[in-house]
Amino acid sequence: MNARSLLAACALWLPCAVAGQADDWQASLELRPAGDAAAPPPAVLVPKQSLVMKVTVWMPEQVNWNPRYPQWDMPGATILPLLMLTPTVQRDGGQSTQRGATQNYLLTPLAEGELRLSPEAIKVYPDAADSPVLPIMPVTLRVALPAGALPLSGFLPASGLEAEQHFYLVSGDRPPQEVAREALSQLRLQTGQMLERRISIQALGLPASQIPAVQPRQDAAIQRESQAADLNDYGDFTGGKRTERWFYAPGDQETQSLGDVSIRWYDLGSREFRTANLEGGQIHAVVDKRAAGEIPLSWHERLRLLSARQWLTGLAGAVLLLAVAIVLCRGGGRLLWRTARKWRQRIATAERFLFLAAYSQIALWGTGSPRAWRACQRWMMRTGAAGMVDPAGVLREWGKAKYGPSRESGMPGRWRVQNEFVRLRAVFKKTATTGRRRHGLPNLSGLQGD
Repeated sequence: MNARSLLAACALWLPCAVAGQADDWQASLELRPAGDAAAPPPAVLVPKQSLVMKVTVWMPEQVNWNPRYPQWDMPGATILPLLMLTPTVQRDGGQSTQRGATQNYLLTPLAEGELRLSPEAIKVYPDAADSPVLPIMPVTLRVALPAGALPLSGFLPASGLEAEQHFYLVSGDRPPQEVAREALSQLRLQTGQMLERRISIQALGLPASQIPAVQPRQDAAIQRESQAADLNDYGDFTGGKRTERWFYAPGDQETQSLGDVSIRWYDLGSREFRTANLEGGQIHAVVDKRAAGEIPLSWHERLRLLSARQWLTGLAGAVLLLAVAIVLCRGGGRLLWRTARKWRQRIATAERFLFLAAYSQIALWGTGSPRAWRACQRWMMRTGAAGMVDPAGVLREWGKAKYGPSRESGMPGRWRVQNEFVRLRAVFKKTATTGRRRHGLPNLSGLQGD
């Protein structure tokens, strides 16, 4: 074989090799309804009808790299990646074997119209300049809301729907006890007990986040909780489940109603609307008197409820009133000072104040304290006791008990002296009222010590 023949053979082999290498890299995209792998996707979807989008990148068998999938975008829809338990597959291409990397996505349209998927090609390794760029088939979804549907927020399409409810009696730390619906009328809630109503909605082919919340009609529940979770069968998305929980407790009514629940949903198989009904009931409970009236608010809680505008209005009014008071009463400070001095003098010379001062001095310092003597003398001088009894004689009797020739008895007890002064004050007040004069003082020296 001459050189010209060899060059011609190489020229024919090189395009075939390049074409064979390019054929080893491929990308495929498949769509199927969520929860039903065998059914083909419908020509027209309804909002919230989810599809599983399966994207596979085929590569030569000797390549053991994981491709990087693009950021899929479809305005008017959500695209979420799903957990893959077997992300790699293989297939026999006849002359060679290909390895495939698979990733599933949950595609959920949320708007009407024609929705288009982008991008339309996969760059397997975006960081590499010589990365293969694999085209995929264009994807356009037609979405339309069926006639007679509720607003989109309350629309519930599903391949199948299961709705069930259970009732549980909750009492303190005890485990919840299930109660049959037929036995609700015989139940009487006591203080500290609650009844839980639990409704579960399982929709096939619909994410849990798209299942609308339900609300019983004419219901007396005091608290509500909800929980949503997607359902997966070994990594394959099947649907969603939403659980609603309502709690009932004793209130201001003896009879409480548990309203009926109606769940209107759209059957994707028959293209018809269906309704699932869950009956409620009535329960009896003791009347909680605390729930009959309003909750009293403290002053700081009331202040917290004031708005910023109310605070500013009140502050401006207070400043205005203070300014008016200062203008109208220029000599208000001196007048206030004179009034305070007058009242202070009146209080300091009042008989009741002097008696309390003497009484407290005896209690604090004892019967032998000069402070107590002076306080008692001021009180007797104020009440006019000097005309009835001799204050000095009283003090001498008092001192004789302490410093007299007979010191065995000791000082008279302070509490007994206080009682004698209380009786003496009653004598003074009676004399001032009737005009009678009574001389003499109970013998303080005969009192016993503490």
